[in-house]
Amino acid sequence: MRPPQADRTRETESMPPRITRRQFTVGGLAALAGAGLGYGFGLEPRWLEVQRIEVSLRRPLAAPVRILHLADLHRSSSVGLPLLEEAVRLGLAESPDLACLTGDFITAGDSTDLDGYVDVLRSLSSRVRTFAVYGNHDGGLWSGQRDGESSFDRVASLLADSGVEVLHNRAIRVETAGRPLRLAGVGDLWGLDCDPVGARGTALADPSPTVVLAHNPDTKDAMAGLPWDLMLSGHTHGGQVVVPFLGPPFVPVRDRRFVAGLNAWDDRQIYTTRGVGNIRGLRFHCRPEVTILDLT
Repeated sequence: MRPPQADRTRETESMPPRITRRQFTVGGLAALAGAGLGYGFGLEPRWLEVQRIEVSLRRPLAAPVRILHLADLHRSSSVGLPLLEEAVRLGLAESPDLACLTGDFITAGDSTDLDGYVDVLRSLSSRVRTFAVYGNHDGGLWSGQRDGESSFDRVASLLADSGVEVLHNRAIRVETAGRPLRLAGVGDLWGLDCDPVGARGTALADPSPTVVLAHNPDTKDAMAGLPWDLMLSGHTHGGQVVVPFLGPPFVPVRDRRFVAGLNAWDDRQIYTTRGVGNIRGLRFHCRPEVTILDLT
């Protein structure tokens, strides 16, 4: 017969160690942080959202025009072709009249090859007339200072081979089913490549509604003296990381009113998409976006 003390000792040794309140709290926070990082790096960057927006222009169209707006594709080591293919597929499923791509096709300093990228973009341009402008990652002063492309040659070749028409500081008049619309595109603001005068074209003599393609929504100030109705932009990624109740801690624009979505600016409007790709593979509370704009 064992002494009572020996039984108590064996019982104590078989019990799990006691977890303090502090240890429980720290462990719980670590688990939440791990889950948040897993979601932010693993799920949300690939979870595309289709945004359908109706825009009433100050100079109305005779009939609605549907535009597919994509930006910030950022083909790179953290943004693969399947995501870009899915964005194009979702956009084409909405039967747009034309497509507008507002810059950052690559990521400055990333050496990922562009094999297959032409096929993705051509699958869009072969179905609907597609226009584009460059972003700060695509070339120019800003990119060149960050181990990126100082010229636009690489992206220009990509777009030309893809059948995408670049509106670099110029404007054109397009018609969709007999409905006239002016499209004006400008170079990137950060690359010191924005030429509003070149993009004006025949704007003063053309009463058609005008849509401006400008990568950075801050470009609105440079375009203030010209007649336009709607500006399509990207650049911000919607903040990319958005803290609930607080908003994005960092956005690469001066005017935070135009970080995402449709916003009025005097009697004009600016739509800033959250974009498709990302930088460094992270998104949180800010899903990538495929935008459908119905202009009336």
